[in-house]
Amino acid sequence: MSDEFLRWGLDVIAKVGFGTDYNVIFEAENPFLKANQLVLSAMTRCVRFPLDKFNPMSRGFRQDARAAVRFLRKTGRDVVEKRLAARSNGEYVNEDDIIGHMLKASDYLKNPEFGMEDILDEFVTLFLAGHETTANTVAFMLMELIRNQDILDRLRTEIEDVLCGRTEVEFEDLTKLSYMSQVREPSLFTAGGQLRNFEQPPCQP
Repeated sequence: MSDEFLRWGLDVIAKVGFGTDYNVIFEAENPFLKANQLVLSAMTRCVRFPLDKFNPMSRGFRQDARAAVRFLRKTGRDVVEKRLAARSNGEYVNEDDIIGHMLKASDYLKNPEFGMEDILDEFVTLFLAGHETTANTVAFMLMELIRNQDILDRLRTEIEDVLCGRTEVEFEDLTKLSYMSQVREPSLFTAGGQLRNFEQPPCQP
């Protein structure tokens, strides 16, 4: 499930933050996924083995990692240029997602202090830092739910009560899933390690 969550994390960031879809969750060999994984591996390697950059045996790996970074930055550039083109053509664009806010902060690339290269830095960082941490959190949460059947049962009951038989979650449902919020947010546990108690209103069919 950890690998599934990694792909899911990339797709969520792409759709919610940048209004695009790389279909990573259905493609284990997706180039965007592989590039992210390679760059993360290279970052870890640099921290663990700082002298590895002088190792001639690692030259091929370093070249592959640099190519992966270039691929990610080109992907980000394509997203920015597509958004700018849509805006200039009078098409509807979402100004409230991450890329929309970054473009506004850059005055649509007219701000010399926050230009295209800065946006690409943020693009790559958000994917690298966002998808793995989120995926690991969800994976550990799932593992702990399996170990704690009583919490899993209560969580399942809350979901059934809130969704009332629906298979899709609406934005308004999120505020009603109070117990789920506690499950995914460790700070909402009590000092004794128990989840805080919240009452859920009855299902309104």
